[in-house]
Amino acid sequence: MGGRVAQIAGPWRTRHGWWRGEGESHRDDLDAALSGGGDYRIFHHPVNGVETQYD
Repeated sequence: MGGRVAQIAGPWRTRHGWWRGEGESHRDDLDAALSGGGDYRIFHHPVNGVETQYD
């Protein structure tokens, strides 16, 4: 993973956890494409902090 952010989309708020019946939570998602290659979903959850997911 490396390079500058070439494109970014978002943020948008998504709902999670509602299907488990334990209440729901929200997080803010961004999609980023790096100049060195690779697409990433970056999300910020108010409790868990910042995480990423590679596509």
